[in-house]
Amino acid sequence: MRKSLRILALVMTILSVVCLFSCNEPEYEYKVDEQYTPKWNLVDEKSETVADGVEYTIYKYEDKDKKPYVVHVLEVDPKKNAFYMGTSKDGHEFIPTEEQDVVQHMEEAANNGKDVVAGINADFFYIDTDYHPRGLAIKEGLVISRGEDGRPYMAFKDNGEVEIGKDGTKADVNKFRTALGASHILVYEGIPQSFNMKNSSLARTNHPRTIAGVKKDGTVIMAVIDGRQEDVSNGASLEKCAQVMMDLGAEYAVNFDGGGSTTLVIERDGKCETANTLSGSSLRKVYNSLVVIKE
Repeated sequence: MRKSLRILALVMTILSVVCLFSCNEPEYEYKVDEQYTPKWNLVDEKSETVADGVEYTIYKYEDKDKKPYVVHVLEVDPKKNAFYMGTSKDGHEFIPTEEQDVVQHMEEAANNGKDVVAGINADFFYIDTDYHPRGLAIKEGLVISRGEDGRPYMAFKDNGEVEIGKDGTKADVNKFRTALGASHILVYEGIPQSFNMKNSSLARTNHPRTIAGVKKDGTVIMAVIDGRQEDVSNGASLEKCAQVMMDLGAEYAVNFDGGGSTTLVIERDGKCETANTLSGSSLRKVYNSLVVIKE
């Protein structure tokens, strides 16, 4: 009897140890649909510090058919930098008086005394009408737009803390200094999201993409994936964007406006320069941008 009890105790101990390691594993298994999301192999990586607490890295990949993919990434320390919404003429209008691109947003902010470092395009907007934003828009604490029902957002508090939420119309806007709308949440609480790939051409097609997120330690990730340039870079699906953000360590991430809007700009020696390779012939004029500034 005692021998049986000892054996039972030993078995229970072993099972407890096994559970300790296996039961803490994520309950999901992240698999991309390779029909739309080919596996990328890293072929080159180059980094530089563009400002204190701002690291810029270019990642170059190839798929099995040797097609190239280029990802530009800014990793920003929120303890050393702040986040600002760039807009036309650096104004606070719901409908801009003049449409401008990301470079112009940054130049206008610099003219108003902001120490600009880098920026990416942000929210989707009504390009065929009056250019007003589709999602939540807050600039220096002023609510410009609550956005449309169900549109996610990325917001920043005065202390640099980031919040990514599922519906800007329901957000507590009083606690935000800067907020921008998005189309999809890519990663939420460390879990990549599902995009119904078979029924969404937007989700499954490889487009130029602009994405952003935040790591557990508060580091903000701002990235663009070049596309529509067969010999330069072939874009990404939303599934691949989620995978890219997971690989970069994002706990939360969103998808901003992409395609011809996808832009990453870096300030160098007093001049705002486009860092990525545009899919169009020129910079697109957009409603707003997410700009890194020194304070």
